[in-house]
Amino acid sequence: MGIEYPILIFERDDQSAFVFSSEDDFQSWIEKPDVDNAEYLAWDRYGKALHLFTEKDTIIIKHAKDGKTLQDFLKRYATSKDLKQFSPDLELILFVFDLSK
Repeated sequence: MGIEYPILIFERDDQSAFVFSSEDDFQSWIEKPDVDNAEYLAWDRYGKALHLFTEKDTIIIKHAKDGKTLQDFLKRYATSKDLKQFSPDLELILFVFDLSK
């Protein structure tokens, strides 16, 4: 089964997040050296973890065999930032990715 978009990419270094609606959008933005340095975390539209890696000069994205779900990551992130509740941004991400249950 292929990757279902949109996908969410979280940059570890500056803690920014981006949503991509297609593979073309994703491929035009992402940088190979950053993938090689494991600077990204990623999830599909269902909040399942994705694995990013390179083969030759191509960036490959597949479902991870293990990894935190988006919902688990957001809860842990909120706790690490000492947020008493999810921020509107985190709630929006959960809504967009249909994880607000």
